[in-house]
Amino acid sequence: INRPVPSDGGQKLNYAMGILRTILRDGPKTVDEMEEQVKAFGGVSDATLRRARMQLGLVPVKGKKRTDPWMVRLRKDDELRKFGQ
Repeated sequence: INRPVPSDGGQKLNYAMGILRTILRDGPKTVDEMEEQVKAFGGVSDATLRRARMQLGLVPVKGKKRTDPWMVRLRKDDELRKFGQ
C-alpha cells in the first residue's frame, strides 16, 4: 500500500529511520526495548514509527524457546550504515 508522504517532506520519517538505525546497529532488540528507546529520543509518533519500520524492512526474530520475546533487527544491508548516512 502506497501512503502519502507527510507534508514535512519526509523529515519526520527520515528522523525516525535514523533513530531505528542507531538503536539497532549493535544488534537485535526486543520490540519493547526498541519502542522505549525511540520514545526516549522523542518527536516520533506511533504512525511515523510504524512507517519507519516498514521503510527499513526490519526483520522480526524469535528466540528458540517458546517463551523468548520477539525481537527486531535491521536487514543485513542496513546493519553497516551509520546514523546520518
